[in-house]
Amino acid sequence: MQPPPSNAEPPFRPGKGFVLIKGETVDGKKFRPSDWCDRLHSTLRALDPDEYEECVEYVHLVSSGDGGRGVLVNRELANINAVLFGFFMSFVQNNNLASVSYTQEKWESFKNGGGG
Repeated sequence: MQPPPSNAEPPFRPGKGFVLIKGETVDGKKFRPSDWCDRLHSTLRALDPDEYEECVEYVHLVSSGDGGRGVLVNRELANINAVLFGFFMSFVQNNNLASVSYTQEKWESFKNGGGG
């Protein structure tokens, strides 16, 4: 596996905070298919019921005011299910997707309209 591009390294580290996987590539192109984030989120259903219940609170579908969609992954997922966390981060890398790393405080500010 190739290492992530240097501009994407921080989001790939496990720990505290979040990784927002955006619906566009690092070169600004819209990622297709349009339901990619629903498909990505649905991979959680492949887990057994106990694992699903344990992991589902760490992965969320999000929308922006301009109609953009994404998947928000809590980096603490790596402590709960390292394979699943790795899968999400590999998805970003393999599809050349844009992602943003947020601390808890920065994410709260972003959610409340403070920008990212």
